Amino acid sequence: MLAGRDFDGRVLLWWQRAGGEPMQQRLSWSDDSKTLSNRLVDRLTPVLARGIDRVTWLPIGVLRSLPLARGEWRGRPLGVQIPVVTSLDLGMTPAVPELGAAAVFADPTGDLVAARREGEAVASALGAATKRPLDVDLYVGRAASRDTMVALLESDVDLVHFAGHAAFSYDGWSSGLSLADGAQLAAWELLYLHQVPAVVSMTACESSRSEAGDTERVGLAQAFVLAGSRAVLAADVPIDDHLAGRYGRVWAQALAQHQPATAAWLSANQAVFEEFPEAPWWSFRLWSP
Repeated sequence: MLAGRDFDGRVLLWWQRAGGEPMQQRLSWSDDSKTLSNRLVDRLTPVLARGIDRVTWLPIGVLRSLPLARGEWRGRPLGVQIPVVTSLDLGMTPAVPELGAAAVFADPTGDLVAARREGEAVASALGAATKRPLDVDLYVGRAASRDTMVALLESDVDLVHFAGHAAFSYDGWSSGLSLADGAQLAAWELLYLHQVPAVVSMTACESSRSEAGDTERVGLAQAFVLAGSRAVLAADVPIDDHLAGRYGRVWAQALAQHQPATAAWLSANQAVFEEFPEAPWWSFRLWSP
């Protein structure tokens, strides 16, 4: 599904079911994101009712920050019923290879006890799979340095999980991950890496954020996709430590069972929605090429 805003200020929506004819419709604008998400999902009802595996969401301009997963279908948020993948439409396959090795970075700045616990729980879950457990390395506090992060991103690990601070910058390119000893890894630097892991997850505030507006901008999550990652989990808005920790643990447990990233995203949404229904669980996006 592709959506943008036209010159009259209305939402221009295109959607197509695999093998079906493309559809187009204009909707009235709303400044309330939940109302607008509901309107968009409502237009998809005939397609959703026929049964689909996932929704691929391609927002343009001011709609980049719209949480489509929050829109309701049959009385419940779409994002707890069907995977919603936000795509950069790069024309690349989003297929993720079998995960074999992982690196977990937790609390690099030394001031997030909950992030440290999350990292330990994520590493434990990934390494405790009953079938084909992942080879996991955990880097906590000062061990989560910039040099170590860069080295692991360019290594042969399949998954990197980050639980810590992220800093948002208006232009997007200067947004970065906060690492040990005051260092930072900026979004623009990711494009200079020789390679990046197939899967990257960041339970860090605003790690998925890009400034809304007519000019297309990127953030950390989008930069990872541009650099070559096939699935990137990140949050649009500031999130509570308990929400982030719970989300990260369920996500890791699903991946440890070798579920695809879309299924892991859905499992995590379902778990945190039941536990924190009023929290911004919908801010966690799954990005793909």
